[in-house]
Amino acid sequence: MNDDRQHTFARTTGFSGRGLHTGRRCAVTLRPAEPGTGIVFRRLDRDGALVPAHIRHAQKLIRCSGLEKDGVTIRTCEHLLAALYACGIDNALVEMDAEEVPIFDGSAAPLMIETAKGGRIAQDAPRKVIRITEPLESRDGDRFVRIDPADELSIELSLTLRRFGTMGWSGPLDRETFGREIAPARTFSPLRHALPMKLISLITFQPIARGLRLDNVLLFARGRVWNPGGLRFPDELPRHRVLDVMGDLRLAGVDVIGKITAFRSSHALNQDLVRMIARA
Repeated sequence: MNDDRQHTFARTTGFSGRGLHTGRRCAVTLRPAEPGTGIVFRRLDRDGALVPAHIRHAQKLIRCSGLEKDGVTIRTCEHLLAALYACGIDNALVEMDAEEVPIFDGSAAPLMIETAKGGRIAQDAPRKVIRITEPLESRDGDRFVRIDPADELSIELSLTLRRFGTMGWSGPLDRETFGREIAPARTFSPLRHALPMKLISLITFQPIARGLRLDNVLLFARGRVWNPGGLRFPDELPRHRVLDVMGDLRLAGVDVIGKITAFRSSHALNQDLVRMIARA
């Protein structure tokens, strides 16, 4: 995959599905865009309002990453942004008729399949890259996400879960490795968190886990996964956290080159680090 030039879709494609938090169906159309556009969302149900996928529009939402501009929200965009990265798409117009990107099976793999249907063409503009020149770190107590200078993008991530202990994944984050090793990893939640969230959403009508099901979230309790079929990888949980880091990192608007180290990462920590990268 030639990464020297910017790329966009060769043709328009699209898909539809339900959101994890709103539970509502959303139709998504992916269109080619001019060089330098980046990834821009358009809410068709909000008079065509445009919301660029950039850290300056990042919004901290419960259990997902979001964007907001002039009162218009895009919810749960991280998996699609990661899929666009894996497919080598720099510039695209993402049209939606609702606020939340479909969750599918909770991973980025179905989104990669749908995105790849649009093909890919090189554009007459160099791909923009930020090379990290000094260490940057976002921290909250013992939780942190850090990036250091390096010759390629890579990550070393670990997390700790009750009854599971400490788990981790490390490796390069080139597009091919990401698509093969990280994209299939599904979002997850302890059952003791998922059930109260679902109940609260039904009582308050807040968009929190209203669309949560066993076929779109890994649920675990008492040290075991409750989903039929179990895990796709023994370390699927940390792999999904890597997916989230990559999706949030795309809010820099350009490729980032550096070594990421993370412990108990979160969307909030990821976004704070991207803000530091954008200012550096």
